[in-house]
Formats: sequence, C-alpha cells, structure tokens
Amino acid sequence: MSNIIRTKRVIQETKHICGIIYIYIILDYYNTSIEFTDIISSIKNHLYSGTAKELKDIIEKYHFSFCGYKMSIKNLLLQPPPFILHWEFNHYIVYEGTKNHLIYLNDPIQGHIKMNIKDFSKHFTGFVFMIRPINVGK
Repeated sequence: MSNIIRTKRVIQETKHICGIIYIYIILDYYNTSIEFTDIISSIKNHLYSGTAKELKDIIEKYHFSFCGYKMSIKNLLLQPPPFILHWEFNHYIVYEGTKNHLIYLNDPIQGHIKMNIKDFSKHFTGFVFMIRPINVGK
C-alpha cells in the first residue's frame, strides 16, 4: 500500500507523556479542536500518559473509537493511516503510512522519521491502537 499522510509534529518535552501526545496528534489530524492542556487535565497522574481507560475515555468524549489490536507488520501495512504503534515496549508513535518499502512515522521524541521494514520490525511490539472518527470524516 502506498498511502502517506502527515500529522502535526509535537515535541515530547517530558518523559512518559507520549500517550497524551498521540491523542493530540490524531485529534488534530481529524481537525478536532482540543487544547493540549485539556487532555492533560483529564489524566489523574499528569506525570504519566494515563491509563488505557483514561486515554480511551478522552478519545470517546470527542466521538472517536479507540480499539487496540495485536497485528502483524503485513496486516499493519494494509491499514489506512494514521494510527498508534506501541514502540520498544515503552513508547508510542504515530504511523503515517508506507511508500517504496519505507515506513513513515511521527515520533514525539525524534519527529518525522522513515525506516525500512527490517529496522521497523526491531522496534514494533505488534500492538496498535486504531483511533477513528465515529461521525466525522476528513
């Protein structure tokens, strides 16, 4: 599949907030107006990204679905971007698509990056979060 999108670059300035950042990036991609501080205030422990339930509740508040899946790289490449990847067992990044055997990503720490499938497979844990608008289209 050759489908590249670009999501907003948001810098992760504090450790352990990549979950909050990916919510902001995905909602921004779908033109959903939200302040970064509104997401943070919805999390009990502001030093961390929040629990999966807290993140799911925030997403659903804005009329989006939030589903987690175990997925092979082969199946991942067939899905339309954007969505969230669990990365190196301690981080989350946004998948932006693939083109010419390169995978395009938005990492809150490194920014927009691309890598080949072999390198990608060394970091991807096999878990994805699909966040899709329920009643909104882009």
